[in-house]
Amino acid sequence: MPIINPPTQQPTVKDTMTNLNTNGYNAVKNVFEQNFNILNNAVNPQVILDEWGTDAASLFQASQATVQYLQIINPDYIPPTTNNTYTHNPDGTITWNVPIIEE
Repeated sequence: MPIINPPTQQPTVKDTMTNLNTNGYNAVKNVFEQNFNILNNAVNPQVILDEWGTDAASLFQASQATVQYLQIINPDYIPPTTNNTYTHNPDGTITWNVPIIEE
């Protein structure tokens, strides 16, 4: 006896666009969070910031814009946070402020 497959409904254009937007949102979110974790979980974040040189400030600006984008799409999105602090220098470099550990 042959197996008869019922006809499948083709996705609407809206469904396709929704899927693309969802996939795009998730990709941006994942890349942002991975980059955040690489920097903030590094043994010495300054080494990474030094590699970026005078482009480091643009990395932080892009991160801020990415958070804004993610929160426009999903107002409930809570970005990762850190206790690390950084100083934006006039030349575009970023200095990691080494935390002072009180004894």
